[in-house]
Amino acid sequence: MENNNNNCCECFNSSERIKTWEKIDQEENQSILYDRLIKQYEILGIVASLITATLGMVLDNKNIYDDYKFIYNLINGLGIIFSLNCIVFCLIITSLLGAVQKNNIIKFIKSASSFLSLPLICIMIGLTSMYICVTMYFGGILSWILFPFSLILYLIGLIFYCYLRKKVINWIN
Repeated sequence: MENNNNNCCECFNSSERIKTWEKIDQEENQSILYDRLIKQYEILGIVASLITATLGMVLDNKNIYDDYKFIYNLINGLGIIFSLNCIVFCLIITSLLGAVQKNNIIKFIKSASSFLSLPLICIMIGLTSMYICVTMYFGGILSWILFPFSLILYLIGLIFYCYLRKKVINWIN
């Protein structure tokens, strides 16, 4: 029976995260758990780097009307800051994971569980900023034509993530 108490937005519930990783650890050896964890944060760091580069590329936009420049620059700046923070968090996690013995991986997860969601949260804010800025980048009527497509695709991605996250947590627990 499926447990419907798992909410997609429970990103700060570290006890669920610990239980999930412990369950994986019980079913697989610590080497596989270690490899999964480090690869996850390496990929997040790479994607955050791409988001930062994209936001930097669209930073100087001459198509934006003067009325929109402040909000455009604010959204772009926030996206760059959060994406850079994601990179920093991922570097911290992966470099410290490199110092952890594989048989102590659960201890690492329990100690860091309150912070393991920060890179994902930062990357989501960076992605949101990127969607907004890339849509606004074209300026004028073209931005208004692209906006519904951008919004719908972004929401589908978010719903897809929430749906799968809930399913995965239910499968594991």
